[in-house]
Amino acid sequence: MKNNKNFYWTPRFLGALYLLFVTLISLKVLDAPILANAPLMAGFLPSFILLFVLLVAWRWEVAGGIFYVVIAAIYMISSWGNVNPVVHLLVSGLALVCGMLFIAKNLHTIKPSHR
Repeated sequence: MKNNKNFYWTPRFLGALYLLFVTLISLKVLDAPILANAPLMAGFLPSFILLFVLLVAWRWEVAGGIFYVVIAAIYMISSWGNVNPVVHLLVSGLALVCGMLFIAKNLHTIKPSHR
């Protein structure tokens, strides 16, 4: 029973950490003047998207897991060759692991049908 609880909370905790990580990266936009709201909102757009994905994943694990995997793939494709491989590992790797954990959690809890 304890193992199932950890398996339930681990992807959610990682999703929240990933959201916090992206939000902290977005805080660099706060160097702009306070009245420049457009760059501020554009800087936090990935955080809002990830918050939506985390809320979807909290309720529907497979859909949220697929969203996380798609986010990881989009980041890898869009920034290929432009950033350090360590950045790829942090940003897309964490999203990929989080998505796989959400999907694995759902597959783990599927009950076999009675024949």
